[in-house]
Amino acid sequence: VKTPRAPAARIVETAASTAMDRYVELVQQYPGQQQVDLAVEIQVPGSWFGVGPMGSLTTTERRDKYNAQAVEYCEVREFPGATRGARKTKEKAIRFICLADAADAPNSKGYWMKLSQWNRFRNDTFKDRRDDELPFIPGQAPAAEGGVAVKAPQTPLDQNRLLCVCPRQ
Repeated sequence: VKTPRAPAARIVETAASTAMDRYVELVQQYPGQQQVDLAVEIQVPGSWFGVGPMGSLTTTERRDKYNAQAVEYCEVREFPGATRGARKTKEKAIRFICLADAADAPNSKGYWMKLSQWNRFRNDTFKDRRDDELPFIPGQAPAAEGGVAVKAPQTPLDQNRLLCVCPRQ
């Protein structure tokens, strides 16, 4: 039998969560397909790329940030566990292409990232300059003269935008 909490316990719990809110930054979670449709561009820290199969970067390169554009969304994609013995996870994912890579190697397949991590980096990219994010928010694009919204210019990466229909695993 579950006993209801006393009102005093609820007050303490609320006060604790309010205090915690001061230290926790909430990150807007944008839909994955919307990210691809709007060709959202963010900055990905070099440290995310790690070493090994993802590519090995120098220490200096790992400190840099790289411009990336969303090109594909997958509702369910398998990612390896964080440690050697950890379970694999199945999560929503974004495939992105680093813009510098696209210039050097137009057939670059890009990289897959968890959608939650993409949204975290998106928040970090625009947190100090929210006006720069407006073209990537539906209905928020700055209006041109005459009040007509301006669509972001098409890029060479448009050919890479896809909706992933991933096989169930």
